[in-house]
Amino acid sequence: MKTCNKCGETKEFYAFGFCKANKDGHQVYCKMCSNDNNKKWYIKNKQKHNLNSNKNYQNNKATYNTRSKKWHNENKEKHDLLNTLYRQNNRALFRTYYSKRNAYKKNAVPSFLKSCKLEKLRILNTYKLSMSLSKATGIEHHVDHMWPLSDGGPHWSGNLQVITSTENQIKHAKVDPAIKATIQEMLIEEEQMRYAQH
Repeated sequence: MKTCNKCGETKEFYAFGFCKANKDGHQVYCKMCSNDNNKKWYIKNKQKHNLNSNKNYQNNKATYNTRSKKWHNENKEKHDLLNTLYRQNNRALFRTYYSKRNAYKKNAVPSFLKSCKLEKLRILNTYKLSMSLSKATGIEHHVDHMWPLSDGGPHWSGNLQVITSTENQIKHAKVDPAIKATIQEMLIEEEQMRYAQH
């Protein structure tokens, strides 16, 4: 047993990190207190930390890459399993990312929304809704651009709808002229509203 110098609680030795410099071979702070200290330091010194990390990586790039390849070769199955689990638990996040990347390729993201956090959250929530409906109904749902990107439509939450995969395949890249006109008007209003707030 060992008493933490910060929180004052007496805990088992496994609750402390290793430290060869100390007689008992463990840190003076428990792991929870050490983590808390590290988080506080990181918040205060985020820029410094990132700069040092990047500098260290650039100076030791070959070593890092060799170590990374070695770990991957020795733990390929573990890596693939973790990657699969992460993707399954974050499907909405991945779909949001790939849809945005595709939209950027087609220059479909409105310039005034490129750094908008609220818009990013709206799009993510639309993809989460699609995932939830697929799970609840047992029918695959997709997030569809009502005015398709291939026709010049914007990658914008106001242009997204959740429909079944069958409906999406039937619809393909078609768009109702009235819907297209409505989306164009709504996008202009959204842009005017954004600029009015600044």
